[in-house]
Order: sequence, then C-alpha cells, then structure tokens
Amino acid sequence: MGVAIRSARFLFSVLQHVLTDSSSRRLRITPLVKSALLDWLHLSATLTSLTVPITALVPKAPSYAGAVDASSNGCGGFWIATAYGVLPHPMAFHWKFPVNIAAQLISAVNPSGTVTNSDFELAALVLGTAVLQHHTNTYAATAYAALDNTSAVSWC
Repeated sequence: MGVAIRSARFLFSVLQHVLTDSSSRRLRITPLVKSALLDWLHLSATLTSLTVPITALVPKAPSYAGAVDASSNGCGGFWIATAYGVLPHPMAFHWKFPVNIAAQLISAVNPSGTVTNSDFELAALVLGTAVLQHHTNTYAATAYAALDNTSAVSWC
C-alpha cells in the first residue's frame, strides 16, 4: 500500500512496531506514534488529490496469467505465459483436499466447522503460485491470477 499512497512509504513501520510489541499489553502512544498517526490523518484527507499512475502499482505487463478456484472437493486452475513469460506449455493443475480438511468446511450441513470457503480459495492461490514457481523462474515476474474470492485477494 505504501506504493499506492504517495508519501506513505515508511509510515507503516512505526505503527507495526507498536502493534507487535510483546513486552507490553498496552499500546504506547509516544510522540513518534502520534506524529505517524497525524501523518496518516493528513494523507487520508488529501488522498483524492494525490493521484497515482497505474504504472507505479503494476510496473510491467504480467509475465503469466491464470485463474484459480476452490470448493470443498479441492482446488485447481491454470497458467499461461504471456509475451513476457516463458513456459514450456500452458499448464493446468488440480489438487483434492484431504478428507479430514474438507470435513472441516463451514457449511449449512456443518455449522461447527473451522475452515471457511475463503481459506480454501486462499489455499488455491498459494498452491497455484507454487505450481507456477515449480515450472519456471518467477524471479521479478508479474503474475495475474483471476480469483473470485474478495477475502483471499485482500489477504494476498
């Protein structure tokens, strides 16, 4: 997000330090923390006047494009190389969730489950990325993955 919001590049570190301080159960609002919060307040008030070019967010066209999806049965997807990527051929993958994990999915039939559909969708994206990385060098590559789950996308 530091790229998307100009001038926010180092504002996360001060707040991250305070939020992850395990030596105290309280949040210490020091002058530095107060200053960082005031900076965020100023940025939020001026956000619409600070436009960001799309090239700052996505510096180059994707090297790979694909889609992933998941259900209680498993997950799968595909990858293709664009003009900027190298794959020996388009690839598809499918992985069946282990029975003990699939049985934990929260549903109308199983309201006491511990795994959400969004968790499965995130697993599909992570697995799909791992499959791509196994077959090609993705260092400094940009990948576009279509996904129909807002939670999984925001977690990434």
